[in-house]
Amino acid sequence: MEVHAEIDSLKSEIAALRADIGLLQSDHDALYRKVASFEASNKHRNLQRLRPPSRHLPPADDPPLILDSYFDDSIKAYFASEATSVGQKPAQNAPSGDSLVAIQERTRQGAYALLESIHRFGGITAFPINDVLYDSSEDALLGLRFDVLSHSSNAFLPSHYVILRRILLKDQRTHWQVFRYTTPAYISLDACKHHLQDPDESRGLRKFCEHIRDALVATQFKHDTIKHICLLSYTDFGLDTSDAIPLALKEIDLQCRRIVLSLAKYSIELHLTSTAIESVSSTLPEAAAFHLTALLTNATIDTLKTAFSSALIYLREENII
Repeated sequence: MEVHAEIDSLKSEIAALRADIGLLQSDHDALYRKVASFEASNKHRNLQRLRPPSRHLPPADDPPLILDSYFDDSIKAYFASEATSVGQKPAQNAPSGDSLVAIQERTRQGAYALLESIHRFGGITAFPINDVLYDSSEDALLGLRFDVLSHSSNAFLPSHYVILRRILLKDQRTHWQVFRYTTPAYISLDACKHHLQDPDESRGLRKFCEHIRDALVATQFKHDTIKHICLLSYTDFGLDTSDAIPLALKEIDLQCRRIVLSLAKYSIELHLTSTAIESVSSTLPEAAAFHLTALLTNATIDTLKTAFSSALIYLREENII
């Protein structure tokens, strides 16, 4: 009897520790979001233009320039020329009295904006921040913009930016280094900045950009998959003809590393890597929890629906749900 009493006592302590861990994890996620928000809002605080870019019309045979007046509002203020500072009106290229010229100017600028939007569908776009970018080996800045599509909302997410600065080495070689960025805190730029030292500058820039966007896309894919799973009914999981939705999303962090789902009166906590479920814990009865862990652990993000379908079928057969 004493052994059973000790076992019950240990189970109670384990349950209490799990509850404490859940609270601590919630506090951690809240602080993580605050830090990410603070970093994103302060990256460009000290960024200044070296000098306003010249805005000459391109030759007729060259592709049109993409003017920086079409930057997103999140960074537009940092790249505005002195003529467009607070309290001043931007200079108009067209005479105010000539309506035809004004219409032509707006049409031309609209065409540039449309061209830029088309390029952004590729997910990675670059833009010069000063007009000495390709003429000088020093004091050159290059902007990189990353766009990611959310399939759960069918809309592009707010863009992320990385500003690179070209530096001159002692041996007179040049390479890019990270100057400012608005990427999420979980994107490790240190893990990919070595690409910027590649002797082939174009290849290094391409690998650097692809590394960042791959991480952003992988994280968003996890978010979209989890949200999709939580919209599926019992019919979608192949159980019956009920339109009831068994799973509901309770918590999810920015990196989509920790997810808490509710199932009937139970909760399921998942810990994900970049490609699969790493660990599972739940408040289900002990035998059912063990079986659920076996079914879901190591399931890839691509096969998440199949794994949950098998788990729900088992729980239905055991009359747990």
